[in-house]
Amino acid sequence: MMLLIIIALTTISIFIIYDKNNPNIYKFLSLGDGMSLGLNPLGVPSHNYNDYLISYLESKNKDVKYYNYSEKNMSIPELTNDIIYLKDKNLKDYLHTSNLIILSIGEEEINKNKDKETIKEDLNNLLKEIKKYNNNICLLGRYNISEENKNKIKEINDIYKTIAKDNNVIYINIDNNNYYIKDINNYPSALGYKEISKLIIKAMDLNDNSKID
Repeated sequence: MMLLIIIALTTISIFIIYDKNNPNIYKFLSLGDGMSLGLNPLGVPSHNYNDYLISYLESKNKDVKYYNYSEKNMSIPELTNDIIYLKDKNLKDYLHTSNLIILSIGEEEINKNKDKETIKEDLNNLLKEIKKYNNNICLLGRYNISEENKNKIKEINDIYKTIAKDNNVIYINIDNNNYYIKDINNYPSALGYKEISKLIIKAMDLNDNSKID
């Protein structure tokens, strides 16, 4: 019995290493809130940066494996707790084996106007938990949808940039109002998601000057 257990564990370990290092396989995990879920300006899931990234990778003959663990208005502490307890088997697998983890979080903190120090501490804790499993993380900033939020979003993005640097993860600034519909809700248009996917590809050094259709 003990021999069978050892063989099984060895087989699983070999598979995980092979899966992550196989150049023809690209696994990525999308974590976070409504934007990570791909909600559009009407508040329903639609074609988003995850889908554009999948299409791009498949055009490069990659076997793409993808998992989305996101929920509208998920807070930073809620996501941290889910990662600590890992009740979701797919989440556990993708945390261990993904080539890339895309993190978009913060809408709940902004909506509830949480103070900067709390956001800073919570985000730092979240990244530390993710890094226990995987260092291939890109953190998306937030973007401004109205002139009155301009200063607040800048403060949030400054925090994100600093925390990303402290944790040695990639930070991506997506705050370009030209790409978003501003007068409906907080979620990007299809063009916004497409532009975000281009920023992810560039930041993660996936780009070979190919065009995203």
